[in-house]
Amino acid sequence: MEYANRARLAVSDEVVNGVLINITEGHWKPGEKIPSESHLCTLFQVSRVSVRAALQKLQGLGVIHTVKGVGSFVTDVELTQDKNQDTGSRDHLHGALYEDFYAFRLAIEFKAYDLFVVRATDHDIEIMKKCYSEYQNANDDPKKLVESDFSFHHSIFQGSKNDFIINAMEPYHGLFRSFITETHKINKDTSASLVEEHAGIYNALLDKQPGAAKQAFLAHGVRKQLLEFKTRKQITIYI
Repeated sequence: MEYANRARLAVSDEVVNGVLINITEGHWKPGEKIPSESHLCTLFQVSRVSVRAALQKLQGLGVIHTVKGVGSFVTDVELTQDKNQDTGSRDHLHGALYEDFYAFRLAIEFKAYDLFVVRATDHDIEIMKKCYSEYQNANDDPKKLVESDFSFHHSIFQGSKNDFIINAMEPYHGLFRSFITETHKINKDTSASLVEEHAGIYNALLDKQPGAAKQAFLAHGVRKQLLEFKTRKQITIYI
């Protein structure tokens, strides 16, 4: 596994990405202890500060939980889902948590791209095409744009044929929709421009080029939007 290319992400986000990849590939299973901080420093060739920052992000997202004096463990996804089903219908999150969610989504989505081009069936590809077509035809209807945007990305997760990727995103569907909603509110471009940005991901996956899909995602303007999220005192989300 290669961890050398960190040109586009903070080092701690690369560690988050690497930990999630090990989890989604089944190397570190739910309930199991992940390697120690010193081991992670060696594995990812980063400082202890970066590892600790990454573990804090993963813990905040509920991906791992830490027992003092013992170590960090992969959270059981089913328990996380049960807990989230009992939450209220509305909550408020600060922009910093959106940055953490972005790191989580980035790792999950990038791995989904890698798997989609290998595992997706013709049926999965047709579903992705249908979702993209619906997004193209949403015009300026805010509700349709958000739902078709969500469906497009969700079809990629489904096409990855990785149950952990699919289940890991399940508890965060409300947050994911809220993230997309805020993205559309902040984006000053037209819906046509947004469709064009998604086209880069769509066409790259059809061409079985996951690297190009990742480039298109990073060019999608999410980083710019995160900077605007940080300037807000509070963001309303619906779960």
